[in-house]
Amino acid sequence: MRQLQPYTPAEREVAEEVVAAEWRLRRCQEAEASLLSAEIRKLNSESIGEAFKSLAENSRALDLLHRYMTAAQRDFDRALKRFHEVEAHRCAEERRDIVEAPLSPQGYKSKWGLDPDFAIISYCGRLTDVLPNEPELAGILTAAVAPFTTKPKPSTTATATETA
Repeated sequence: MRQLQPYTPAEREVAEEVVAAEWRLRRCQEAEASLLSAEIRKLNSESIGEAFKSLAENSRALDLLHRYMTAAQRDFDRALKRFHEVEAHRCAEERRDIVEAPLSPQGYKSKWGLDPDFAIISYCGRLTDVLPNEPELAGILTAAVAPFTTKPKPSTTATATETA
């Protein structure tokens, strides 16, 4: 979820669809590994090829799993495409409100929830937006804003070598 960085509640809703589709795709991959492992144990073999052949000849599990995986991949691709469409629409609308047909500062604040001289530097997220095995990112904020003109300030803390 943090990788998509939804800016608005509408983007967040579509981003949740992307995450759900990706989760289903991972589950299918885990199911495939589990099926093959069980078949390897059943055959008392170490050959994944034998396990695959046995499942293909004696079970519909692989066919069914392939259908589920194909549907999950299609759902993921559709949701990701939709997210990018919603994001592009929001960016175009925001650009129009700032540059092409500027809203008054009050109108902009009423529509977007912040002054036009500020930019969101984070995303419409929740603290629970962590997936298993997702790398930890320090300093994730959920509602940070900063003026467009602000430049990063140099660190004011002195290191041991600077104070010596």
